[in-house]
Amino acid sequence: MTTCKYVEELAAHIRNAFAATRKHSVEEQKRQRYYYNRKAGNTNYQTHEAVWLYCPVNKGKRNMKFATPCTGPFEIIEQVSGVNYRIRSFGSPRRTQLVHVNRLKRCKLTPAQLCSIRQKCNGNKEQERRDSQFNTKPRTYRP
Repeated sequence: MTTCKYVEELAAHIRNAFAATRKHSVEEQKRQRYYYNRKAGNTNYQTHEAVWLYCPVNKGKRNMKFATPCTGPFEIIEQVSGVNYRIRSFGSPRRTQLVHVNRLKRCKLTPAQLCSIRQKCNGNKEQERRDSQFNTKPRTYRP
């Protein structure tokens, strides 16, 4: 076998290997996309809709069996892109977060429950403002 023929066969073999790899890669991407999206429900949220934010916290080696990985509820301000939303907490309306739709879960609270949560958050802020205004911190006396 001559050198030129060997190089040509090697190049053909490499081209075939790349073509097969490309084909398998595309098929695998389709399969993974199917399994990733099969349980995805309706991810279209409206503005001012209440949602939970998935934010797991694992501090140390604690048992996460009874932990609550979702925090909130949060309110959707706007849809920034197809998969990103800007949300804000009822407790701190000035602070916003940009989160991916995979971290959001629809909040199934009634409007009355959401209203009471808003009032509690606003009431706590009002109480903190009054406390800081009148400096009502308990005094500590040293003997």
